[in-house]
Amino acid sequence: MGRRTVLATAVSVTLSAALTTALAVSCASPSLLSRSSAQKGSRPHTSGLDLAGMDRSVSPSDSLFEFANGGWLHATDIPPDRAEVGTFSDLRVHVEDQLHGVVDDNQASPDSDTARKMGDLYLSCTDVARRDQLKATPLDPDFAVIDRLATPDDLVRYLGALQRTDFSDPIELGVRPDNRNSAVNITVAGQGNLTLPDRDYYLAADPMNVGVRDSYRAYAAKMLTLAGRPGADADAAAALDLETRLARIQQGTAANRDPLAAYNKLNVADAQARTGLDWKGYLTAYGMAEVKELVIAQPSYFSGFSELVRTVPMPAWKGYLRWHLLSDFAPYLSSEFVDTQFEFTNKVLGGPERNRELWRRGVACVNAGMGEALGELYTKQYFPADAKKRVDRLITNVVAAFRTSIDTLDWMSPATKAEARDKLAKLTVKTGYPYWFRDWSLLEVGRDDLIGNLRRASDLEARRDVTKLNQPAKTGEWDDHVTPQTVNAVYNASRNEITFPAAILQPPFFDVNADDAVNYGALGAVIGHEISHAFDDAGRQYDGAGNLRDWWTPADATAFGAKTNALVNRFNGFVPLPETHLDGKLTLGENLADLSGLSVAFKAYQAQLAAPAESGGGPSPVLDGFTGPQRFFLGYARLWRVKQRDPALRQSLRTDTHSPGRFRADGVANNLDDFYPTWDVKPGSPSYLTPAQRIRIW
Repeated sequence: MGRRTVLATAVSVTLSAALTTALAVSCASPSLLSRSSAQKGSRPHTSGLDLAGMDRSVSPSDSLFEFANGGWLHATDIPPDRAEVGTFSDLRVHVEDQLHGVVDDNQASPDSDTARKMGDLYLSCTDVARRDQLKATPLDPDFAVIDRLATPDDLVRYLGALQRTDFSDPIELGVRPDNRNSAVNITVAGQGNLTLPDRDYYLAADPMNVGVRDSYRAYAAKMLTLAGRPGADADAAAALDLETRLARIQQGTAANRDPLAAYNKLNVADAQARTGLDWKGYLTAYGMAEVKELVIAQPSYFSGFSELVRTVPMPAWKGYLRWHLLSDFAPYLSSEFVDTQFEFTNKVLGGPERNRELWRRGVACVNAGMGEALGELYTKQYFPADAKKRVDRLITNVVAAFRTSIDTLDWMSPATKAEARDKLAKLTVKTGYPYWFRDWSLLEVGRDDLIGNLRRASDLEARRDVTKLNQPAKTGEWDDHVTPQTVNAVYNASRNEITFPAAILQPPFFDVNADDAVNYGALGAVIGHEISHAFDDAGRQYDGAGNLRDWWTPADATAFGAKTNALVNRFNGFVPLPETHLDGKLTLGENLADLSGLSVAFKAYQAQLAAPAESGGGPSPVLDGFTGPQRFFLGYARLWRVKQRDPALRQSLRTDTHSPGRFRADGVANNLDDFYPTWDVKPGSPSYLTPAQRIRIW
């Protein structure tokens, strides 16, 4: 089930939303093992373009997205077991295929105790006969504990102990670098997750959301009945009522992006006085009795939560806890629970029409329980060490271009530029895989004990968290939610580092056989995107050491705010669905990173062409009828190729900090001056912006 990441939106930011919705897996393109003359010193001569996926009946001055992807959009159907198809989701499917091979090879001949444990975990996940025999009985001890809860103090201690099992309770707890002293780790508490995708699902009064809530209550009652729980209807109603109350006191996603508002460092006694919650009892039950200080991310939420602990009757809390226990473990129980949960997700929330194959769910299960161990095997097979060389050169060039961009900004003072250069100089870049892999010797795995395996894996992560307390933060560690097989890229503000896992360093993000143009447009823009997060509306509040510190002059902060407000207004004007506008404030950080990343990547590409021939420089040839700059923009536009079911798109517009793919291409590229001569864009074209309308930030 995997440890959750507390305040991911305020601390770590990702290129794609899928990292926050699923444990990384998976694509349908060649692996990094394909070799070319590019890695032997000569220049590659393939364009790297998907010519068949283009629609040449559309002018790129009308829509770069349609021109680059229209053929693919018209020819591609969404498979019944998926809610969307596209560059990211297709690559995740491919990586999942690769991982399946790794798991199969490992089962055939495990070469270590860790390898055996992975094999046994996979077998326990895919043993449907055993799961069908057990039904929900593996949860009986937990139901018994819930039944014995009698007082609010019992409840608080139970929730604290529950954190070790990664239960989706009202609190998220974790250990990460202190945002005011990033060299040392500290405990951080934030508001927990809701079952439905967003708080608005509980609070909105429109007929669609009312219908979702009615279906959700009936679904919970059906699941509790299947589990043999008496009073299933009452428990389902209590769970929905309590989640609605929690939704009312939660902060929205946009508000949670403010790292200053989320930093409230208190000693345990003061935290209890401010929120009314027994933090000492909660932390002791978790195993953190020695904690002296913690950061409270949303004090108003915890004050409201404390009141609910005191005033909501215990039978209602028990109903909520029974339902969450069952909902969390339903994917790992018998077929009737799996099918009922999937039916709700599909018919009510707009998910896939058919569940994924069992083996894919088994791979995801191993990824959840022993992801880094699986990643170690994955990198050995699919990411040889020399594959990093050309990627590292590209990263170096994009970082250099960002440095040049800082130097040439006309809206930033010399004092702030000096701080920005210092932060960029201290940026750490991690590619491929961690410097060291975790030790799994303490994890017990049994072939016939799936629920126990997942509990023990989560408890092991909790113990690792506890050992980090008040210790120096290890710079070589990767984020807990990132493994080598993650198809994403991540910027971590408190560490001032960007991570590019092995899985994303393959086509269409990076193609060793392709000319530089498409690689700079794709992976170069991704690199620029992640660097830009260090300087976006949230990241700019951290300094080069990863500490919250205001290093901006007031005038520079005002100028930056004016530019970001213009970007908010621009994206507010886009309409992905009828009468549904984008939320430019919710998506600001990602839109800013897209814009700045593309701009800096183009500068890096131009610098590469100007480099000496022995360093890969020289004029860019025309390949497949397209110039180098055209291939650059086409490589970028292909990144955001996506086709979603309308319910999935509607949900993402409410919850996702990333804009839909069409607008990440068409809403960004036309802000670059170089876009206009590249495609001969003239006034009157749909994508034309006057020089004054073009937003330039980094």
